[in-house]
Amino acid sequence: MSADLFNAGLELVGGGILWLHVRRARRAGKIVGVHWLPALFFGVWALWNCVYYPMLGQWFSAAAAGAPFIANAAFLRLYWRLGRA
Repeated sequence: MSADLFNAGLELVGGGILWLHVRRARRAGKIVGVHWLPALFFGVWALWNCVYYPMLGQWFSAAAAGAPFIANAAFLRLYWRLGRA
């Protein structure tokens, strides 16, 4: 297995795990005990990875980096929509 495929797998698993935050917030109808800044930071980092990985020729990782970016963006949207509880 190449390093690119392994990293892409980590990106995909990380994105899937981040969706647990989104699901919990939707079910609860509020967000408690979580600050928005880490989600923003890691979302920007994931977006940067979508640009950076192609520069390294890591196309699988570049595609998979969209998973944590989208999950963090969805969480931030919920955070602001639910009133930043």
